[in-house]
Amino acid sequence: MAENDREIFERLGAIERDVAVIKERTAYLSDHERRIRALEDKENRRGGILAALTTIGSAVGAAIMWLVQHFATRGGHP
Repeated sequence: MAENDREIFERLGAIERDVAVIKERTAYLSDHERRIRALEDKENRRGGILAALTTIGSAVGAAIMWLVQHFATRGGHP
């Protein structure tokens, strides 16, 4: 039984060392998560700005086309 216990404790020790190495090697991942989220947020803001500019540009273009059509079909007279 004592031999069995000793083997179990040795294996647990090896597992603890392995876990410590894994923790050490992956400690930087939480920083990457934060940075990736920040980049995603920035990209989402750019997309929103681009959508707003496209909407404004479309409205201005439609207004210009309406004016051109209005003056072209009526000859500029009300």
